[in-house]
Amino acid sequence: MSISVTPTSIALASIDRLLVIAAEKFDSSSPTSLLDEDFLNRIFVASSTESGIADQYVFRVLLDNIITSNTFLSDCLPASSSNTPVRSASASTGTFQKQQTSASKQQSGSLSARKYNLQLKSDFCAYVIRQQLKNCVEDPTAISIRLFYRFVEVLEERLVEIRYSLLGRFLETLLVSLLSVDLFIQVLVGLILFSSSLVPQIVKGLGQYLRTTFTTLFEAIRKDNSTIFDCALSTEFIHQLFTSLLSTQIIEFAAVDQQSVICFLKIFEK
Repeated sequence: MSISVTPTSIALASIDRLLVIAAEKFDSSSPTSLLDEDFLNRIFVASSTESGIADQYVFRVLLDNIITSNTFLSDCLPASSSNTPVRSASASTGTFQKQQTSASKQQSGSLSARKYNLQLKSDFCAYVIRQQLKNCVEDPTAISIRLFYRFVEVLEERLVEIRYSLLGRFLETLLVSLLSVDLFIQVLVGLILFSSSLVPQIVKGLGQYLRTTFTTLFEAIRKDNSTIFDCALSTEFIHQLFTSLLSTQIIEFAAVDQQSVICFLKIFEK
């Protein structure tokens, strides 16, 4: 039986080796000694038209290892989906989602069928995702912005399998408890998911999640908590926040108070 070797399969095999070796050497007490920006670039930003496929694959592997390591998250998903990626039911929207190449879209099906059984440390997976998301929102380049959207797309693949009543707890457990991403990133992920979803129940569940997240964010602003500004946002993501927060749909589903929104947006004038 012949084995088909393609540029994609070679790239993914190389990424597998990098992830396994890095996870084995990962030290949570000194993560930057191994996982620097050069390492992140090697596993995420491939110099080919298939980089989007590879990036989504990396996010799927990392995210699924985090999910399977947590009892609550894994219980939210059907057992059959724990190791096999699924296609998202939502439409890709947003400035940079629309700029994905047709080649990446056509080849994504072959990746969805790929089975992987990489067993990686959950703290390693969480650190890689957290650091990459932080880098993405701070970097104004198109590559970083597209990469952020790819993470959201991979996350969205999982959300379509979860009962909408569990969406808020699922996202909070993942983004806050396990990934420990900044509040701005929590908001951005929720807003992008909300704007791209076509499933009414998911929209409702995301609205409830955003309501809780915005409450936390606005409360931090009222207390003048400077730690929420540790994450610098590029112009693209500031624009994403402005556009979303002025949306009547967001105000309706997330029950966002308009006065709080005005106070929030004013911080970017400083």
